[in-house]
Amino acid sequence: MVLNVVRIVAMIALLCLCACDGSDISVVKNGYMNFDRGVTIGDVLDNCQGLENRKWSEFETELKRKIVNFTADITLVHNSAKWTKDEEFASRYGFDPTSELTIQFQINNDDTFEVVYIGARLKPDTKIKDLLDERFYKKMTEKGNSLSIVSTMKRLYANASLASLNYGIKFAYDKYSSVKLEETRKEIEPALQKLGVISTECPADYRHRRFLVFYNPDSKAVLASNFSGGRVLSGVSINEDNGSTCYFFEKGEPSKLSSDNRQSFKFDNNNCPVDISMDWDSIKYQNQGIISVSGIDGCGFCGAGASLDGEYREIGEVSFQGNGKFRVRVTKRL
Repeated sequence: MVLNVVRIVAMIALLCLCACDGSDISVVKNGYMNFDRGVTIGDVLDNCQGLENRKWSEFETELKRKIVNFTADITLVHNSAKWTKDEEFASRYGFDPTSELTIQFQINNDDTFEVVYIGARLKPDTKIKDLLDERFYKKMTEKGNSLSIVSTMKRLYANASLASLNYGIKFAYDKYSSVKLEETRKEIEPALQKLGVISTECPADYRHRRFLVFYNPDSKAVLASNFSGGRVLSGVSINEDNGSTCYFFEKGEPSKLSSDNRQSFKFDNNNCPVDISMDWDSIKYQNQGIISVSGIDGCGFCGAGASLDGEYREIGEVSFQGNGKFRVRVTKRL
């Protein structure tokens, strides 16, 4: 049982009793925080958003301190796009990691009570052990992290999301993302070498500028875009069967945004039939750009089967040094 008595210096964390009879749980649930006497503690903890499986209990320590214990699972579905449950996470590992919130109240001998501990720990799950260091996993599942009493209670009273308090999931998610990022690097490494073709053709005035890199997992093709200054889009695809190459490096201008938040890109070179559009909603909601390419398959320039048609997802950035040399950094996972 967790008990870590913390001296509350800030008066804002003290509690007042609304009744002196009944069980200790009833005393706490019918009590008030000094900073908000308009709603009882029980009404807040039993009804605030972001918590599931709420439980109240009471016990007495070896030193005869009377403790009322409140626990609940912290969910990740409110007001936090960054820590919203990741469907890919769940499908990959077969579970949604959960943290448990604990709030402990000490019943004092002078008919008052106070919050003496608030903490969050990762609920044990054998599958998450593969993601975390053994000692860190043990710490997060057995002890967890203590949280600020004042700020946590204020968030609960404001009915605000507790997603940011779910440290166990944060670390698990970060670890998962790093694993996925490494997998992405390995998967796209052969395709990234095609950027050398772009670097060879890259004009001197575009060298050392930052280009975003986009990858098509179906054709193993890559695109590089630079929408500053001259607004350049480039791409290269190699037909693995016959070695033919589809390649362009063109300047152009993006159109105005359409009603569905897409933006097309028109080349200055009217002989290039490619139709390219950027999905800006993917950047806003997924933090990952998506470019769609069509029309190259029928350009007839080479007729050898290499094509850049398809959908590309943003995976990082690159700068070209010329002569086939480039520097690439993978920052997004597929």
